[in-house]
Amino acid sequence: MSAPCAAWVRIPSKRRELSAREAKTMSYENWKDRIGTFEVMDVRGKKLDFFPALKAKAAALKNGEGLHIIQTFEPVPLYPVLALMGFEHHTEKVSGSEYHVWFYRVRKGE
Repeated sequence: MSAPCAAWVRIPSKRRELSAREAKTMSYENWKDRIGTFEVMDVRGKKLDFFPALKAKAAALKNGEGLHIIQTFEPVPLYPVLALMGFEHHTEKVSGSEYHVWFYRVRKGE
């Protein structure tokens, strides 16, 4: 007798906004499992200024949500701006010309 065949079914999880206290105590180790749910903005080779669109998207995010930015250089100028908006970040250098940065909202900021 064969074992029953298991099928993988993706069940949407209930998302709720984290309280500021819950989100503030999190670090990358605690939110890294959520990065697959972040909206991706691949801005490599963009000739126009993408910052206004990025800032608008970031402002609309709730605690516990995030953005994934892909750029050809490490976007260091974004770090303090998004930190003031209540975001933590984690950066990975994939190659000499590809950086991935995840911004995770831990609180509502300025």
